[in-house]
Amino acid sequence: MEKNIYMDKFLYKYINKIALDNKNEQMMVCGGKTIGNSVVIDYRSFVYFQKNNIVNSDCESVEVSLKELENNIALNYKLGNDTFIMIHSHPCKSNMFEFMFGDLSFEDEENSQKITSICDKYCIDYYDGITTGRKLYFWSTHESEKSPKLLKCYIDGDEVEYNSLTRITEELEHRFK
Repeated sequence: MEKNIYMDKFLYKYINKIALDNKNEQMMVCGGKTIGNSVVIDYRSFVYFQKNNIVNSDCESVEVSLKELENNIALNYKLGNDTFIMIHSHPCKSNMFEFMFGDLSFEDEENSQKITSICDKYCIDYYDGITTGRKLYFWSTHESEKSPKLLKCYIDGDEVEYNSLTRITEELEHRFK
């Protein structure tokens, strides 16, 4: 069952601001607790990786060690969270092309499978997040043979309106893979 993501407005805006304020790709993680079919983000679990935690970073990629990610997965487990989300940035200054920046690359999907296997050791679900600087997209790669599923996101109870082309772009990429 795919879940909905619930987050407070302050954290949502902060994550998008990080993407817009940096020319290099950025990485953050957070966790949450499942309530019904929703994951409520635990702001205490939010970590923004900066210089001392980053192995490599440029305009198109960011790398944090697997050990650092596993430490954050373990932290979420200790906090009682049952979900872990890794968020990275694909900043886009244009409203018109934003839908193209909100989807997962094939490399993102490969990384997702690696992180999912670590999360499985802690019995924690894993989801991907991408911030374009305007919107934050959450993806499930649980059914790896199919294309990732775009999850609904709610900020202070209001649903984020995604451009429907984002989901369609992801599906088309997988058809022609």
